[in-house]
Amino acid sequence: MVDQDFAGERISRAQWDAWQEEITAIGVTNPLTNFEANSFGQIDLERSHPGGFSQFVTGRPTLLSNLVRDPLAYSRALASGRRISSKAERLATNFGIPTLHLVGGLADFEGDGFDLQTPILMWPVSVERRGDDFELQKAGAPIVNPAFVDALEVCYGIKLNEAELLARQNESSDLIPVTVLNYLANLTAEKAKLDLKRILVIGNFTTAPTKMLRDFDRSESQLLRELSGEPKDELPAVDVSEMLLVADADSTQVRISARALAGQSFAVETLPGCGYLQTVLNTIGVLVNAGKSVLVVAPRRQTLNELADRLSATGLAGLGIRADSTWVDAVAAISRNEKAQTVDLAGARGRRLVAEQELDGYFKALDRPVESLGVSVSEILRQLSALSAMPHPPVTNARIEAKHLTDHLDRGNALAILAEAEELGEFKFGPQDTAWYQAQFDSPGEVAQAIALAKRLRDDAFPNLSAQLADFISKVNFKPA
Repeated sequence: MVDQDFAGERISRAQWDAWQEEITAIGVTNPLTNFEANSFGQIDLERSHPGGFSQFVTGRPTLLSNLVRDPLAYSRALASGRRISSKAERLATNFGIPTLHLVGGLADFEGDGFDLQTPILMWPVSVERRGDDFELQKAGAPIVNPAFVDALEVCYGIKLNEAELLARQNESSDLIPVTVLNYLANLTAEKAKLDLKRILVIGNFTTAPTKMLRDFDRSESQLLRELSGEPKDELPAVDVSEMLLVADADSTQVRISARALAGQSFAVETLPGCGYLQTVLNTIGVLVNAGKSVLVVAPRRQTLNELADRLSATGLAGLGIRADSTWVDAVAAISRNEKAQTVDLAGARGRRLVAEQELDGYFKALDRPVESLGVSVSEILRQLSALSAMPHPPVTNARIEAKHLTDHLDRGNALAILAEAEELGEFKFGPQDTAWYQAQFDSPGEVAQAIALAKRLRDDAFPNLSAQLADFISKVNFKPA
């Protein structure tokens, strides 16, 4: 028997594999499974100064200059600190992923043919700028690298007791005590040829891809079937007359909000700058106005912050509560409700309707053909846009009076004259068309003399001759040329 909720084709194994590969590819190479030491984006504390390191181990803030005393090594560590903190801030701001960690201990699986080098333990750390230096501090208790735990189970079938491993780490003030490495060596001795090393490195590391793979469950649902299936028939029509929108929207955006209000399942594909955030704002507004709760999920925290700013600018501050700014949004919501005033909603709707009708009339007038010309203004603009988009668009300063346009609606005769002129070479211009064509000069001085003569003719002789001709023509009543 097939569950009615799962009607339709089952999700193929290839589709499941493709989804899993997408998760595995997040961040490209994961340093928690394929660790490589480098001084560009890591700070190595293994050879740090004992005085500063003992202060860091106890959890107190420690300047980088107290950990790395050698001038050359400190210069490299300082540059790495800038890159690490900048990348961590970018990932935390855009995606809400904390990445600053100290990793300790390294397990190399290559002895058994596995291309894996996984750190063993992880500590969250903070890296704060202090003038021209950085202040480092442990920001929490250690955890076992989940990628290391999964690798042991997948490669050797060994189930690691994480609590017991962490208990051995806590027995010593050393971050990577010998007891931890001995415990792992004894645990894997019969099945593996692990090469265990001692490292202490600060860098950008995240367990998010590993945890996503752990949560990956090949259990089908109606939503997953819809996402993996082929597009179906068009969505049914929706009523858009009774919606209360909080921002301006075109007809497409209105339909999107109406479909969400009607409970339809659909996806919208758009480009940045096309008003998608405005559409989300309206959709939230109509759903909340209908008494529904709304969950907004975005790949970047910046998007959620922009949405919160839009809500605030619309007068709906605190309508959405962000996970990382709960207190701020809750206070904003309380303040908004305390300052709320009664509004004439019916009057506002009436004014909006009048404005919409005026806009509709404006656009209809643009599409209405002009009786004397037989074309509409919008059609004229489309044709002009097509001309301007040509590789070599025509350019002219000519302006034609409206009466001449109506006198020559039949353009057949004009086109025939233009075609004949083009055949005769009227629109062609070459070297022979200039007055200087085939001119010969024996010296540069003759060129200067010829130019001076041409300027004198242009500025003096021709204007005088033209004035004399005009005077003569007027006297004899000739038609001016």
